[in-house]
Amino acid sequence: MDDCADRFAPEALDRPLFIGDVARLQAKFAGADGLLKEYWEDFRRSLADPERRRANLFLEAVFSEDAVPEACGLLRDYWRKLRAGDALNDVQFHTWCRCGSVVRRAVFFDWLAARNAWTPTEIEEAAEAFLGFGFKHAFMVLTARGRSSNNQALSMALYCAVVGFLFGHKLSRHATGKFLFEYGMGRLPDLIGLFPGDGYGGEGSTYTSHVNTPLTFWTAEFLRQTTGREWLDTPFRPNGTTLRKMLEVELRILGPAGLLAPWDHYGWQHAVNASPFAYLARATEDPRYLSLIPALDLWPPPGGLAWGADDQLWTLVWWPHAFRMYDKRGLPGELFGWCLPKTGAALDDPARRARLMQVWDFSASTIAGIGRAQVNPNHVTFEIGGEPVLTDGIPAPDTDPWHYPVDKVFERLDSVARARYAKYMGGINAGHTAELENIARGLAPGLIGGANAIVLDDQPWYWPGETRTGKAVFYAKTPEMQVVTSDATAFYRPTYDVTRMRRTSLWTDAGFGIILDDCEAESAHTWIWQAYLRPDTVLDGSTAHVRLPNGKSVLIVWTPACDCRLVDVAGFPRTEEGRSKRLELTKRGTHAAFSVMIAPGARAGRVKQVSKHLIEIRVDDRIHLLLLDQHSGESTRMYGRQTTAPYAWHKPEGRLVEIRDGLIPETTPDVHDLPDIAADRDLQLPEFEALCKWTAERTVPAASRLSQLDACLAEIPQAVPGTAGLEAALRSPHWPVQCAAAEVVGRARTRAFAPMLRELLAAEHAIPEAELYPPVNSTPQPEDAPPPPPGADTEAPAKRWRLKTALIVALGRLGDRECVPLLHAILADGRDFYPVYSVAAQALGRIGGDDARAALATALAESEVNTHTRAQFALQALGGQS
Repeated sequence: MDDCADRFAPEALDRPLFIGDVARLQAKFAGADGLLKEYWEDFRRSLADPERRRANLFLEAVFSEDAVPEACGLLRDYWRKLRAGDALNDVQFHTWCRCGSVVRRAVFFDWLAARNAWTPTEIEEAAEAFLGFGFKHAFMVLTARGRSSNNQALSMALYCAVVGFLFGHKLSRHATGKFLFEYGMGRLPDLIGLFPGDGYGGEGSTYTSHVNTPLTFWTAEFLRQTTGREWLDTPFRPNGTTLRKMLEVELRILGPAGLLAPWDHYGWQHAVNASPFAYLARATEDPRYLSLIPALDLWPPPGGLAWGADDQLWTLVWWPHAFRMYDKRGLPGELFGWCLPKTGAALDDPARRARLMQVWDFSASTIAGIGRAQVNPNHVTFEIGGEPVLTDGIPAPDTDPWHYPVDKVFERLDSVARARYAKYMGGINAGHTAELENIARGLAPGLIGGANAIVLDDQPWYWPGETRTGKAVFYAKTPEMQVVTSDATAFYRPTYDVTRMRRTSLWTDAGFGIILDDCEAESAHTWIWQAYLRPDTVLDGSTAHVRLPNGKSVLIVWTPACDCRLVDVAGFPRTEEGRSKRLELTKRGTHAAFSVMIAPGARAGRVKQVSKHLIEIRVDDRIHLLLLDQHSGESTRMYGRQTTAPYAWHKPEGRLVEIRDGLIPETTPDVHDLPDIAADRDLQLPEFEALCKWTAERTVPAASRLSQLDACLAEIPQAVPGTAGLEAALRSPHWPVQCAAAEVVGRARTRAFAPMLRELLAAEHAIPEAELYPPVNSTPQPEDAPPPPPGADTEAPAKRWRLKTALIVALGRLGDRECVPLLHAILADGRDFYPVYSVAAQALGRIGGDDARAALATALAESEVNTHTRAQFALQALGGQS
């Protein structure tokens, strides 16, 4: 008996997912004027383009009977091709990308189901495809991921939850659907709560805007629709993160000229997605977010939304009904300028379309993650009028701008760890050989030498060896002056004996800014202040003249008491000209102070350090005096005026501007990983506890794979699982059925199956590597590719590591001590893909014992973050054992 009517809000069961009341949606468009009318009409015209029609016709089909047959045909072809893609490169190694696009097709299926467009046979056929993909790929890959959060895990969990709901509770009652819903929904509290509390996930603007933001608004809307209440402001453990904070990061990364912040990965690009701002307008009931769409020209591109091209569709869906006639198109400058205490700050000048940004966000815990969660200790970027000036990004393809020595990049890894990391990198690149030189080249932009920051002792290949985060000290925003001070000392310690690494950035309404660095250490060092500038830069004494392609120029001036040089950097970043010049200012000693002015459009300038906190600035023929980061409370004389403010600006006309308030209290460090040895998840709230309880009727397996999965997984909620059916399923010739049976056995703690599980695991491990991991098809599957011929086996080649991991997870749950030598051998021989090592580390932590501890030493040599982190937690769990 299915109790979904008691567990889910009526809107989720009675109305299409995400669009809800169809009549109200239709009335919104019928009564639209201004921007919404313009966009709705443009959207419908765009459907004449075949490619855009394939991605976006489904909204038209919600209203138009004429579009339904074609939309049904598109989806029918789509789900029939899903099985053909089981062994494709993108499914095997980029599962989360496919989840983002496939889950939308399942939602569109629900939209058409609301029109009674499907026959019962078609619903079952679609269920087989969507649920099969979810179990074989989304669930299996997510099982290998520890309790941490990123765009990939969120995509896979949301897929399991949405598709499981649709085909386990709403459109059909498959046990596989109920299982996937329970698993995906159960992972969501952790995935939200383990995002940093500021909302920024550390993966750069591309992954934020193109992936995290849409996943977040779909998650928020799915939770609202299934439970009947809003979740935007609910804090989730352990970081108190809210969905609203995660959504608001979309605005934070957007500069006033429409450029996305270049930090952490990929670099500068123009924003292309409008739907986040439609959703923010809806979530905040503030129409100003809608003005960003025309002001920054976000509507015309098709967008890049979670591996799809349907941004305009979602913009129209989220557009608030109350603002259907809204038509203000100017840039809402008051939305810009911000500080996130554990992440960074942006000093925005909307009138000039300028942004001076300073960041200190967390770096990765292992070398494998440095490419995204980069080393950014008080990293600064600057843009004006849509042109980057202090730049960032990744290198152009097949270039090596830095040529770092491999031994330096990997000096924290011994020879075994290096070899295993190269093997892992080869695995995620579809089995291609991964040379350490190539890996080092890919990691280089994430090391400190790729940041506009302070480099010590000519070691640009430095990274801290584990997660580091800076902290905000002060932030204030006034109409005349904006300022931020942050401390990045933690990034450098304990490798260096740095005691102070503090940077202040200030921007004025006169159109210039200053960057002040205060650096101290216990012993003498070489301190290199560096910034990557546009290539058309000329050095003249203590001044750099940066010329931009639009004919504008930017003057960069510093105090002259340092060595300075410009270094040509070919191939970095890959955007703009594909090259840059690195400005280096060098000092030596136990202390170094740098004062650098940025003055767009200025002809001449000078910077004079009057005292530690007092700087005299000359911009053309105007002289300014600035007081920065003076928190002693002592009175400072500024041209005959006295002030005790920590920040002040004596303007040329004699007026004193002061900022007194803005100290940022100490914050609790974010937690980035939680142990999953004793518990896989934390449901946190009663609503999740209720949603993750389920029942299922026992069924007899038939010919279809889905019926066989259903027959296994239906045993999970039973008081006593049926052993005869599970034994037969473990001997099935079909690996997904074996995996399902292992999942049931492990959850039920049915220890009688341990010998069979060990036998199957030993047999899997005896398969030669070339056979277990055959070459994958790296050719992308085109949208119009034909479905596979009837009877074609596209499933068997996709097994690879999957059965191994399912068996290991089950043995770990059983606490089977006899499997430890086999797990040790699997970890030691180094020929498997990372999911095997990740679940083996978890299983050893659950089993315990000295032999398990010895086996875990091998897992610790892995740089792949899930294996490494699970091994650390496993060893912690075994700490009290003999």
